[in-house]
Amino acid sequence: MAESYRVLPREPLLAQASDVSVKRPSVSFWGPTIILLVLSFALNTALIGSGTVPESSASTVSWSIWLGALGVSCLIYWLRKEGAEAVYQDEVGGKIKDLQMIRLKQSETEALQVTQVALSHRSSIESAVATLPHHIRTADKLLREAEEEYNDRAFAPFWDRIERAAASLAEFSQSVDSIRAQTTNYHRALHGRIHNFPALRIDSVLPSPDATIREFNRLARLGQRNFEFASIWEQRRTRAILIKGFTTLGQAVNNLGETIDFTIEGLRKELSSGTDELLKEQRRMRESFDAAAKRWEDLNRARTIR
Repeated sequence: MAESYRVLPREPLLAQASDVSVKRPSVSFWGPTIILLVLSFALNTALIGSGTVPESSASTVSWSIWLGALGVSCLIYWLRKEGAEAVYQDEVGGKIKDLQMIRLKQSETEALQVTQVALSHRSSIESAVATLPHHIRTADKLLREAEEEYNDRAFAPFWDRIERAAASLAEFSQSVDSIRAQTTNYHRALHGRIHNFPALRIDSVLPSPDATIREFNRLARLGQRNFEFASIWEQRRTRAILIKGFTTLGQAVNNLGETIDFTIEGLRKELSSGTDELLKEQRRMRESFDAAAKRWEDLNRARTIR
């Protein structure tokens, strides 16, 4: 089923600290140190001034107070710096996880878009292929009517049917060319991607217009060789017509078969080259698709848990 066809997301680049912007906090050493030094000075002055500390020990006590204050300052500074660094690392880690989730989502969205594009091309190709028999049936019907008009010696109606048959065959050619373009786009969308889309298998179901073109050429030649019909042909062959790809009826009659052969050959070449490449990729990716699908499910599961 078409719903099971999909293109897997490309695994995004792993987000790193260099990919996010977080300002590292600044921790001042001197703020708390100055406060402690002032308090130490006050304590030292109070102890010596009150006589609590003997004069002989005053110098030792003073140094002990100053060194103790400095030690406490260093400890406070270290603790504050470690705390700020932990907060910084947590913020960086959070931003890295957020960025990684954004990249995962973007990769999922891009893969879904490619999947939809490939499905759209495939659907357009199938729809266009389905219209091809109608163009040939229409041309065949008009050619039968043209032969009847020829047998009835109806000059103008004969060439009317020939012109309309040419228009129907030109529509066939345009549809084939559209299928070729869509096939190219289909192969291009899937190139280098891990996917489970199948190769296009439309070459075997393309209707052949050869018999219709031969009948078209036979009847047109029949009219050109008949003097009475040829007089009407001379009036019409240079007249502008509304057949895409041709400017006059004479141009369409003379070049229609070659144009159709060219468009069919172009489609077959695209099908051959594109299908060969697609089959090679499928053989190469047969195991990697399942592995990549599981890997992507694991990434999504990890993202959900986080």
